[in-house]
Amino acid sequence: MAELVIRQINPADIGGVERIETASFTDPYPTSVLLALAISNPSTFLVATLKGEVIGYASATIEGGGSARLASVAVDPAYRARGVAKQLLESLLATLRGRSISHVRLEVRESNLAAQKLYLSLGFQHHHRVKNYYENGEDAAVMTLHLR
Repeated sequence: MAELVIRQINPADIGGVERIETASFTDPYPTSVLLALAISNPSTFLVATLKGEVIGYASATIEGGGSARLASVAVDPAYRARGVAKQLLESLLATLRGRSISHVRLEVRESNLAAQKLYLSLGFQHHHRVKNYYENGEDAAVMTLHLR
């Protein structure tokens, strides 16, 4: 997608992010959480836009000690399987490297094999499982990536 732009979030993007969050997850983050992530970590909350419309986002939180946690990644269903999530994550990981982050972790539903495949393609490795992590009782796969 030649016209795809990846940039830091701005307040006008929250509506698009919320729309994608709701379309992507059975237990979406409420708007208040998305706003808190955007306000507290604007440099690590990236959006992908196409012709000015938000079509995806990726967010991470800095946890101290050179560590970060991938908070959320989602792409509008109409734009999935086109490399948008991978481009977002590559940009986010570059931002984290620039902030001297050496370790990134994430939790992903055990059933979300497509996401796990994407994370593996970026160098993440399975670390361990957390039983009953999600509200519906599904386990989470914890994956980690060493950036340095």
